[in-house]
Amino acid sequence: MLGRLRLTTGRAARVCGVTRRQLCYWTDQGIIEAVSPEGEADGDVEEGSQRVYDCAALRKVLLLKQSLERGWGVRRAAKEADAHLDEHHQREETLHAAAPKEREPFLADQAERLDEAAACLQRLAGGADRKRLVALAAEMDALDEVCQRILGNGTAMHEDVEGCLALDTRLDRLEAALDASENGDP
Repeated sequence: MLGRLRLTTGRAARVCGVTRRQLCYWTDQGIIEAVSPEGEADGDVEEGSQRVYDCAALRKVLLLKQSLERGWGVRRAAKEADAHLDEHHQREETLHAAAPKEREPFLADQAERLDEAAACLQRLAGGADRKRLVALAAEMDALDEVCQRILGNGTAMHEDVEGCLALDTRLDRLEAALDASENGDP
């Protein structure tokens, strides 16, 4: 379903919390790519036609926005977003291609990341302000939803590739929130 998602510039900007002007600028600069509207051949969006954005573009916009909020410049933020997406894509391809036995190290890594996140939460619990704790709680709730979905779908986790990828993405977001809290970032 997400693969078929297409949002116009205005809607994509609202969903991502950026201005329409920012999104158009990033698209014009080649930082974000618009996709061809439904029913049209793939390729460059023609001049004057309405731009639409898919889920991958929205994800990059969100990563770009997060980096900009940390005070990075647009080019550095774009490089960071691309690096993050490339790394995630490589993990996704590896996981899809791997036999269940090869997924065990991946799952062990996820468990280790969860343990580290829990330890970090313990350190922050006493000193973080309410706003940061609420943000961290929201990330933990989202992570819990993914775990509950994985546990409730009746398949072994090592057979649930999409569940593993969702877990990996949620852990990335939680780690970013924890890093921001430890570093005192807004």
